[in-house]
Amino acid sequence: KPKTAKAHTLLSWKKAELEVKDYEKYIEFLGNYYPVRVSAYQEKEILIEKVRAILTRREFKLRDLYDLYKLHQAKGLKIKKYGKQIIMKVENYLGLSNNARENLLKTLEELKREGYLNVLKPEIEKDAVLIVEEFDKDKFFEFVESLRRELLELIESEKFAALIKKE
Repeated sequence: KPKTAKAHTLLSWKKAELEVKDYEKYIEFLGNYYPVRVSAYQEKEILIEKVRAILTRREFKLRDLYDLYKLHQAKGLKIKKYGKQIIMKVENYLGLSNNARENLLKTLEELKREGYLNVLKPEIEKDAVLIVEEFDKDKFFEFVESLRRELLELIESEKFAALIKKE
């Protein structure tokens, strides 16, 4: 079930306080930059979908890793708690996408590789400029490594192994 959340604009984060005369001067421009109420997915559904995306995309997307990082920071969400739902989501997606199984098998091999983070680091460094807020890259890399371990635990489970064997 969706929840109601407040969507901030880029200006919301600036915490600028305008005098009335300043606001009147820029009202035409600022009028469209109020935070708005929207329907949003619950955090656990976002986690489940982001993990599915990481596992079944042709290549990783920084946005998925970063979103999981932020969910972990804000809510302490862990993959282990939602393993069953993640497996169901992946299984459903495999039925919808022609390339998903091939992508999944490739991702599983990459996750098992010991130098996984070393391969990702240059890509993450390149894309990190797209993140508009400051963040500690070392903590982020630590999170990505712990996420890899959690994903390995999930994919080594019997239920996930059964999913891989299905054709």
